Amino acid sequence: LADYLIGNRIRYVTADYWDAYVLDFLTRERVIVASTGKIRVPEYQQLVAEHPKGLVSIERQPCEGQTRVSLWCVSVVPDPPNH
Repeated sequence: LADYLIGNRIRYVTADYWDAYVLDFLTRERVIVASTGKIRVPEYQQLVAEHPKGLVSIERQPCEGQTRVSLWCVSVVPDPPNH
């Protein structure tokens, strides 16, 4: 998953707490992952919030209609209005 995100130049992501923890480490912060639910790193939450365009969401399977990468579903979050 880390290689997929880096290879596709995905910079800002949301994921659950533990996936966020591992992805930030494995990508050496080349991908910034804000955690859903419990907040891990407030600075990451802020950076992701400041970059809504092209934001990607990572969720565990099962999923439909999304890109599957190993055990995860990768989907682009729709851009908010006026961005």
